[in-house]
Amino acid sequence: MLGEVTEVFLKDGNPNDIYKIGVSVKRSTGGASNDFAYPLNPYIKSIPTIGEQVYLISALSSISAPLGGGFSFYYISPTFLQRSLNNNPLPKGITNTAQSFEVSSYLNPVPNVSSTNDKNNNFGKGFSEVNTLSQLQPYIGDTILEGRFGQSIRFGYTPKQTDAQKLPTWNASDSGAPITIIRNTQNDTNKKGYDKFVVENVNEDDSSIWMTTKQRVSLKTSNRVSIPNISQFNKPQVIINSDRLIFNSKSDNIILSSKKDVAISTSQYTTTINLIISAIETLAQGTFPVVGAATGPHPQLSTILSKLKSGIG
Repeated sequence: MLGEVTEVFLKDGNPNDIYKIGVSVKRSTGGASNDFAYPLNPYIKSIPTIGEQVYLISALSSISAPLGGGFSFYYISPTFLQRSLNNNPLPKGITNTAQSFEVSSYLNPVPNVSSTNDKNNNFGKGFSEVNTLSQLQPYIGDTILEGRFGQSIRFGYTPKQTDAQKLPTWNASDSGAPITIIRNTQNDTNKKGYDKFVVENVNEDDSSIWMTTKQRVSLKTSNRVSIPNISQFNKPQVIINSDRLIFNSKSDNIILSSKKDVAISTSQYTTTINLIISAIETLAQGTFPVVGAATGPHPQLSTILSKLKSGIG
């Protein structure tokens, strides 16, 4: 059973209004009646916009008796009616009957024309339409979660041969090795049109987290790093990329632990923790050359070096 969304409740305080939506339910007799519906899954919720079509299931409600009665509607998700990622309203639907839709827009059976031709759409107060937002290129077997505004999570792999329009921006010798990509972006790279596919790009997406196993990811670092060939690394790694990264510990330490070394690169310096400690150690031993003769160690360098090597503040 389908229902058209007529209202979305956004205020708390009344348990019967939590995540409730108003729907116009189309009856087999040809008429429609107004009712309410709640998410079928309490743990995963997809909030519809006004005018979208949702699948409805009639099931027991909070006031049902042990033997039945007191049924409520529960909705699953909006339909992919306009083939749009951002919104999928029904043209000339019940909710938007009073709106100034251009009927000629729908004579050509191309989905999502409402994004550019409809006027005064009532999608719900506060909702922002992004009518050029592109969707992720799928590969056979993928599991993809996408939000309405450019957020996505891909549980994927690396197809060796595919008929897909866009190829992955990563590669791997083992096609079946898993890769998980979390992306949050809305820029020119993924606003090519609702009917165009895009693929995650670690260098161009606004913010992303890549969790790999055997993939190689061509990350372009902001500055030169002391670790060579980082884009050729094909073992498990986690890549976090954005314009700014903040690691904040609310009540304890931030702990960096590395089997080998910790590389640091800024606009002025490229080094590693090992090199920094080694340089201080050299100074503490008094072996650095000066004019005339070698000097003795700085009286405080040994203490500083000891603290750095032992981790004592």
